Amino acid sequence: MLLIGTAFCAFAAVRAEAQPIQCPKQAGFLGGAMVPSPATAVEIYQAVARGRGFPILQDHEVRVMDDDDAWAVFQYPTNLPPGQIVAGGGTLDLKIDKCSGKILASLAR
Repeated sequence: MLLIGTAFCAFAAVRAEAQPIQCPKQAGFLGGAMVPSPATAVEIYQAVARGRGFPILQDHEVRVMDDDDAWAVFQYPTNLPPGQIVAGGGTLDLKIDKCSGKILASLAR
C-alpha cells in the first residue's frame, strides 16, 4: 500500500509536459529510453532503497525531478511548515540516466 501512494506522489512531482526522450541507438543494444517515465524512476528508487536497506520514511514522499538526460529521485518530507525547506537528512538520492538506466547514488546532505 505504501509503495502505490509513494509512486503516485512522485509522479505528481514532475512537470506534466516532459519533453520526449531522444536516445541514440547503439548497435546490438535496445533502442529508446530504458527509464522513460517518472513512474519507472520511482520503481527503480524503491528497489534500490529496499535492496540497500534505506527505508522510505513514513512522513516522506518519493519525488522525481526532470534533470534533462536523467531523473533525480529523492525523498522529501510531507509535513513541513509553509516556507520551510530541507537540506540534507541522510536519505537516499538517485540520479538515473533516462537512456541507459545508469544509476548514481548519494546520501542527502
